[in-house]
Amino acid sequence: MGDGCGPAKTIKDQAQELTVALKDRYGEQVAVNFIDIENEAEMQEYNEVKKMLRRYAPPLIYIDGQPRMYGGISEAMVASAIDEILQTK
Repeated sequence: MGDGCGPAKTIKDQAQELTVALKDRYGEQVAVNFIDIENEAEMQEYNEVKKMLRRYAPPLIYIDGQPRMYGGISEAMVASAIDEILQTK
């Protein structure tokens, strides 16, 4: 959400910021993919995501191929989930 000082960040903007933060923290250990759910051609490749969107609010965050979070982007929560996965590998 915006802070009253300018336009609110889009989900795509937030995802780009998350990408930068995760790359800074984890380097090549992570890959971030943004899927534009409003682009029907792009969504054809993501049937599972389509199903999840019927039940959960975007954005959906998948980590290690599994749906983990929805409804917002939290760098701290994503990093915590990644740390947990990396510790078990």
